[in-house]
Amino acid sequence: MKTITFYSYKGGAGRTLAVANVAEYLSMFGQRVFALDFDLEAPGLHYKLTLTQPAKAGEIHQGVVDVICSFIAGRSTPASLSGYVVELSRPDDSYGPIWLMPAGRAPSAEYWRRLAQINWHDLFYTQNAPGVPFFLELKARIEDEFAPDFLLIDARTGITEHGGIATTLLPDEVVCLLLNNRENREGAREVLRGIRGAPRLTGQEPIGIHAVLSRLPRAAAPGPEERTLAEIRDFLNEPAPSLASTLAVPEVFVFHSDRDLEWSEGLRVGEAEGAEGPALLHDYLRLFARLIPRSVVEQRIRPLIENAERKVLRDPDGTQRDLEAFAAFYRHPEVLRPLLQLYLLKQADPEQLLKVAREFWETSRQANEPLLWRVVKTTAERWTTGRPVRADLRFMEEIWRTSGTADVGVAVRLASAYRALGDHGGAIRVLDHATRAHDFGDAAVVAPYLDVLVASKSWDKASEVVSAARSKLGENTEFLVAWVRLLLIKGDLAEIQAFLQDFQTVARLRGRAPLSVLELLVAAGRRQDAAAEATELLPQMLRHGLSEDAESLGSVFRSLGLWGQFESAVRAAFEPEEANRFLRFLSLEGRPTLRAPRRRPFLR
Repeated sequence: MKTITFYSYKGGAGRTLAVANVAEYLSMFGQRVFALDFDLEAPGLHYKLTLTQPAKAGEIHQGVVDVICSFIAGRSTPASLSGYVVELSRPDDSYGPIWLMPAGRAPSAEYWRRLAQINWHDLFYTQNAPGVPFFLELKARIEDEFAPDFLLIDARTGITEHGGIATTLLPDEVVCLLLNNRENREGAREVLRGIRGAPRLTGQEPIGIHAVLSRLPRAAAPGPEERTLAEIRDFLNEPAPSLASTLAVPEVFVFHSDRDLEWSEGLRVGEAEGAEGPALLHDYLRLFARLIPRSVVEQRIRPLIENAERKVLRDPDGTQRDLEAFAAFYRHPEVLRPLLQLYLLKQADPEQLLKVAREFWETSRQANEPLLWRVVKTTAERWTTGRPVRADLRFMEEIWRTSGTADVGVAVRLASAYRALGDHGGAIRVLDHATRAHDFGDAAVVAPYLDVLVASKSWDKASEVVSAARSKLGENTEFLVAWVRLLLIKGDLAEIQAFLQDFQTVARLRGRAPLSVLELLVAAGRRQDAAAEATELLPQMLRHGLSEDAESLGSVFRSLGLWGQFESAVRAAFEPEEANRFLRFLSLEGRPTLRAPRRRPFLR
């Protein structure tokens, strides 16, 4: 029997609702669950566990307080605990049973009278105090009489005698919920340090500790939330006066606010609302995946999955429907994995694929799972023109950072998607990581990085990138064109003139992207050189048709006062109707001399 205590330093953190949800979740996997309400001063677990079967609340007549009072009166536990326990109804035999030992018949006057009669000092602090042996015996009696797989304890808030029993003596693991304020952080840390340093009985393993930040609003961008969770983790793990009490919390989980629960309280586990489900459900599942052994899940669903997989070749659509039904109901990584594999095999819609992959990641946090990298790479390569979703991008970025930084193509596509959402910060973050991962030596990522820095007017940062990449990419046309775009838009005359004085680079650029050189000459005020360059370029440019590059060249001729020369060349090279249409278009557009940067140079 595994014992998990749920604790919160202050009330209002959603502790009791979390206990009810994990009980429901374990039951779905056929586990036998015993839930114990140890929050005697503010009992509420019976309300949460009977949300879907309120008639059961009427069956509650006795509970923990009554067992304690019976022990105090006779110095022994009752012959049977069944009179103090309510068994909840289950949908069918495939569910495991849930037994509830409530605090008592709360909130009746008789309950409060009996609670007030308990002398906790005598129970715990007198010579040969019987409190500790009694609660150990109570736990053993629960195990012997009901044989649960899991004992879930809803513990009292704050610091109390029986709260200490629930958090230090009885559990194998403690889940501590806290709110994002100083009072909660400091109070929770002291309690957790006490749990960490508390002596254990012979043969007992150290208590596993899990911290959960609760009631956190969903942020529009992931950055603030990630920083908050990291700050709380670091705060909890600060050195304690005693080394034995110093915490080593690897991760702070989060339970987001659920506005629907403010209107009507309900359980989130067991809701079949499609592949995504409520946000709070995802949060629960992430924690449950850490608490519940993988064997528990596999024991329940492995036969179902294997049965579905056996028919995949003769009925792939039917297999998909089965796996989707399992995922909607169980929502566990071990169900989502085969569904993802099938989606990849069938080349499912990228949006559908990403939703399931993101849920797999959120519930398992296995960012290094090769299957997820396949999903991200496949999705990026098949990306449509549809508007990206920020949550998908953050997920894809996380997987790319973990498994795929060698693939700059995915990085560039991610950055492009961030820009489509107006999130230049996201694009810069991805491209900066990719650029540094490749030590500024890959133009395929450096060039778009310069573009996004230019678009966000991050001139100094862009100049730093140019300086770092120039020695490695000085002969790369894509890099040089991106550098020219920076110079033109930044408009620093000294920098433009310095570039033009590098005759070897200018000669290289003239042979591969001649318009870039021409635009630099115009920007530097070298009108005579620009006119000569434009005149020489005009015939070869028109041989490639009336393209965007031809438009740019026409704008340069106009700015130099040589429009007539350009117009005559166009009319000589093309049929009258085509030439008139193109020249009229340029006149109507009234394009400036220096157009927005192009993605590709004119010649390669």
